[in-house]
Amino acid sequence: MCTISVAMTTYDGEKYILDQLISLRDQTKKADEVVIVDDASLDKTAALIADFIKKNELSNWKLVINKTNKGWVQNFYYAISLTTCEIVFFSDQDDIWDKNKIMEMSIRIKEYAHIQVLGCRVKLIDSYGNVLPNNHYSLPFDSKNTRTCRAVNLDNKFIYSISPGCTMAVKRNLINELLEYGSRLAVPHDALFWKIGILRGKTYVLDEPLISYRIHSSNASNPKLNNHDITGSAMRIEENRQLMEEQKKISRIYSLVEIQPNIDTLTVLKKLDGFLLKRNIYLNGEGSSFFYYLKYHDFYRTFRMFLGDLLSRHKI
Repeated sequence: MCTISVAMTTYDGEKYILDQLISLRDQTKKADEVVIVDDASLDKTAALIADFIKKNELSNWKLVINKTNKGWVQNFYYAISLTTCEIVFFSDQDDIWDKNKIMEMSIRIKEYAHIQVLGCRVKLIDSYGNVLPNNHYSLPFDSKNTRTCRAVNLDNKFIYSISPGCTMAVKRNLINELLEYGSRLAVPHDALFWKIGILRGKTYVLDEPLISYRIHSSNASNPKLNNHDITGSAMRIEENRQLMEEQKKISRIYSLVEIQPNIDTLTVLKKLDGFLLKRNIYLNGEGSSFFYYLKYHDFYRTFRMFLGDLLSRHKI
């Protein structure tokens, strides 16, 4: 079996796609295969990719063009399903990879044989490639660039603990085990592999920024648009509903694939379910803010997030 696959999906990405293709081509450790699935783009994305592959004589790169649009969740599962190598790196269409990304992450996966999911840190850039300050409070934006590798532990903030798929490398055995469940239940691929890996104690993060992560209005996952600064109860209730739905799916998949689930893990999942239910009640205006905070403050990503919930109760 080959060692390194890259799975990339594209859709109307002509503005940034060449930067990403160049960064993949110029990796110090080359991928054994690059599988790109275009989701019926309406612009020149597919043509640009085909031309790039031809001009650079990339015989181990494969472009698949969907006849109809699958949507980004199912399209990524389709791209992953077409890969064949032992380790699969996920790639978006609008970032720029550091030239050593595949090499550095591959070395760590080889050193730590128990890792099933490995993420890296990122540098933020704007639409024009200018570096932005990393002023976020969560993975993968809090890099200290120590180049150390550590486990991502299960805790009360598990529901928010997702690193973007473009930072991840996932082992084939986990992909084979989870791919069908994720696709059938429509769980985003990054949430599926990252979270099931955490539940098993197999998700690690390399504290080294190996991607220039581009921030723009069209990001499928944009930290500036997903940082819990949402105002108004209606929007927060909807956000919480989505968290509940995803949490239910992740718990369901864990129960299906784990023959002997860890009791401590099940306890944490049950507590998280309880918090999400209680948060929904709280956002609908019921209960004491003081006692609610005393009991559930540790389930919030930050105090600022709780403060937003408190204020939003008056903005329904």
